[in-house]
Amino acid sequence: MRQEEVCEGRILPYRLVVELDGVAAVEEVIHGAGAREDRPLYVSRDLPVQPGSHRLVVTFARESRAVGDSAIAMGGLSTPAHLTLDTTVVVASRRVVLVTYDEEREQLVVRSGSVR
Repeated sequence: MRQEEVCEGRILPYRLVVELDGVAAVEEVIHGAGAREDRPLYVSRDLPVQPGSHRLVVTFARESRAVGDSAIAMGGLSTPAHLTLDTTVVVASRRVVLVTYDEEREQLVVRSGSVR
């Protein structure tokens, strides 16, 4: 007789830290969406900044070390244990900067656009 096995498909929580010009602007734990935390991670935060050049550091790191530091495959996708973006962004008046995950390059990237 087989042992009953319960498989829990849940996204592990990540710690998000955003530093803007050396000052912590965001520091929180992000959980997967959905009642069982089994949906993709989404973060939407507005950080108003003055036009000009700014140093931006974004760190997105898996909270649970029990699984190890390697990537976890879930639903055919690989999730890195740690992502860091350390760059300088130039923000013009009435422009936005978006930090997003590029699945192909497996890294955080910056995109920008205009405010309508």
